Parts: sequence; C-alpha cells; structure tokens
Amino acid sequence: MESIVMRVLVFSIFFPLLLGVAWAQENRTGTESTPHLRVLVLTPTRVMAPWVENSLDSFRQAMRDQHGIRVSLEWEPVNLDRYFDPAQRSQYLQEFAANHPGPEPDLVLTIQSAALFAFEQGERFFPTAPVVAVRVNQS
Repeated sequence: MESIVMRVLVFSIFFPLLLGVAWAQENRTGTESTPHLRVLVLTPTRVMAPWVENSLDSFRQAMRDQHGIRVSLEWEPVNLDRYFDPAQRSQYLQEFAANHPGPEPDLVLTIQSAALFAFEQGERFFPTAPVVAVRVNQS
C-alpha cells in the first residue's frame, strides 16, 4: 500500500511540474548551450520536509540526466502570517520584492498554502512564469 501511495504522491508532484517545465522550456529565452530552467519553490514553512526535498532533488537530477536540462531550485518560505496581517502586508510585499529583483523565474512551484500568495501576487512578481500548485501529504 505504501508503494502505491508513494507513486500517486510522486505523480501528483511531477505531472504538474512537468507540464510547467514543458511550457517554460517552450517559452524561455536565452542562447545557453545547456538549457537551464530556474524554478522558484514557494513553501509555507521555513523547513522543507525531507521527503519533499528528496523528490525535488530527484526531479532535478532526472531532468539533467534524461533531458540535458539543468534545473536550479530556489527555495522561498512565504510568511503567510505576515502576508495576511493587514498591518504587515505592505512591508512583507516590499521585502519579497527586494529579495526577488529579477530575472523572473521560468517556473513557480508552490507547495501547500503558499499557493494563496502566488495566485494573489503572481502578476506582480512573476507575470509570465507558469505557477504550479502542489498539495503534498506524507500518507
């Protein structure tokens, strides 16, 4: 049973991610000899669950080994408490903008509730990047 759950989990993470990768690769610019995909991973917590991190590392390695695409993952915890607090929201958005001056990522992957931030602020911070929302459970 655990193997079936893990396969469903991996499929639920990687299928939307692969769709986003395909879109980003089709629409990216640049003349690098090795294709490079910049992925911004938005998380709801400062600590990434090891099994999620391992899954994303496996994805990065598979893209390199099987497709010749170098994937760089940038992790960013989204502080939803500050984001949804009216008194702190403006300052938090300014800090997020300062931490991400550009260039825009090729793909934005949101995990769990960080998708709320991405869908509300996506046009401001990454207007042309596809946003892929993933809900992950360790069942």
